Amino acid sequence: MKAKLTGVVLIFVSVVVSAFLGCAGMAVMPPAKNLSAESTLANIKIDFATDDLRRKYESFHEFTHVDIGSWMIITTDKPVQDFEYVRFVPNLDFIKERSSHMLGETLYSIGEFTPEKPFMVKTIGYWGAFLQYGISFTDTGNTKRYFLIAERMDESEVPVRLIEINVIKK
Repeated sequence: MKAKLTGVVLIFVSVVVSAFLGCAGMAVMPPAKNLSAESTLANIKIDFATDDLRRKYESFHEFTHVDIGSWMIITTDKPVQDFEYVRFVPNLDFIKERSSHMLGETLYSIGEFTPEKPFMVKTIGYWGAFLQYGISFTDTGNTKRYFLIAERMDESEVPVRLIEINVIKK
């Protein structure tokens, strides 16, 4: 009985925290800029992997994260270092820390991410979900950057985008 009650309490807390972070956590995130993560001298973009977009490249770094998801392609116009597809976890003390997310685990990594070989991932955008997924990389100015992958649920011109966030490292 105690295990069942603990499970119910954890689910309740997860739902409340998800709702809270979905609203209040947005206040500390800068707005997205035209589908791209503008870094020092590099421009990272994300889009759904259409046939036309796939035909532009000979090969990809490829990772299946969620079998039921959509294929997305992430590209760069200049090489960046330490590119990672990562899981972020909510920071429950985000007001004090000035960040709504902590760095979770790295699911896929590329030492040098180049324009010639994009990253293609099968995933879901997870807008507003408790666990968030995204990318990180070191830009050409040697700054580590972190971005959520956000899929819009309306009929927007921008169906998927990258949102830069501040992250606390565990």
